[in-house]
Amino acid sequence: VVTLTFTASETIATPVVTFQSGSAAITASVTYVNTSGNIWTAAYTANASDTDGSVTYSIAFSDSAGNAGTAVTSGTGSVTFDKTVPTLSSVGIASNNSTTTLAKVSNVVTLTFTASETIATPVVTFQSGSAAITASVTYVNTSGNIWTAAYTANASDTDGSVTYSIAFSDSAGNAGTAVTSGTGSVTFDKTSPTAAITYSYAAPYKNGGTNVTITATFIGAVLDSPTPTIAIAGSGIANVSSANMSKTLTTVYTYTYAVPTGDGTGTVTVGTGTDAAGNVVTSTPTSGSTFTVDNTVPTAPSVSGTTPTNDLTPTWSWITGGGGNGTYRYKLDNSDLTSGATETASTSYTPSSGISEGFHTLYVQERDAAGNWSSSGSRTIEIDSKL
Repeated sequence: VVTLTFTASETIATPVVTFQSGSAAITASVTYVNTSGNIWTAAYTANASDTDGSVTYSIAFSDSAGNAGTAVTSGTGSVTFDKTVPTLSSVGIASNNSTTTLAKVSNVVTLTFTASETIATPVVTFQSGSAAITASVTYVNTSGNIWTAAYTANASDTDGSVTYSIAFSDSAGNAGTAVTSGTGSVTFDKTSPTAAITYSYAAPYKNGGTNVTITATFIGAVLDSPTPTIAIAGSGIANVSSANMSKTLTTVYTYTYAVPTGDGTGTVTVGTGTDAAGNVVTSTPTSGSTFTVDNTVPTAPSVSGTTPTNDLTPTWSWITGGGGNGTYRYKLDNSDLTSGATETASTSYTPSSGISEGFHTLYVQERDAAGNWSSSGSRTIEIDSKL
């Protein structure tokens, strides 16, 4: 309702006020009230068919004797009629992360937009991963009709796309249509990459054997820089301080491990590497974090057999000396078992055909799970056909 108030110098007849809005006649009727004495009001209700612009008036009036006063067209105050709904343009969202389309905890997500006219402070509702954010939103009218709405990503926010809805109104209270899209995008990612550790062959491992390829398979891609690292904390064996791993795929990195001396366990941790959002990898692997090293050789087997004997196919038998895994190797009349020996899980040996008379020695060694071979146990049997 637009109200014009004025006071006459004497009693007057009901005045006639002509209102215009944006230089065009208004469409509503005018209501006149003689509020008290010579004080009057003339009012009308603004209509959707009125024209945007300044509201002007002309007051025609006469006293009781019919003397017409000079029409009045100005006074104090002013009213501008505004029925135009504001709009927004140049709406865009970005993060201050080095990758502006991603945000991690403590990154600032900023929405920038320009209003078509002066607006009151807008209200922006942000969601992260379809859930409400937990931080407050800061609004800044940076210049003219340009605004920013920003918040700091929090650890309690939900991973996923950051969405928004901008509610806004102009100075006259005309509400614009809520804006939910524009340029740019931001995805919130607070989840640190994790790694599962695997080995090129099963432990235990021994010094001097085949190097072990340790593979870290990450959940999610890891950036080339900084390079993911591996460290091995040894108990009874040497430590490996932080060492760079080699990239196989964006999710797979490897390290070649030379097995040290000593007996004990190694505990693997990973570090330094980050995902695209900058989240540092979780140091403790999800699986395969420990392995064993065994450089202790088993005790030599105890070998037996009847001697002397006239049997040209005598039988040698043996029992474990302890520390082995039940895998044996043996050789007759040759103490070098590193090549040409027969490997078996059996605990006895009988020649398949007769052997010569005389003294014959069988050498037997046992292996453990790490591949360490014991020293040789042996037994000499004398074959004498005259017995």
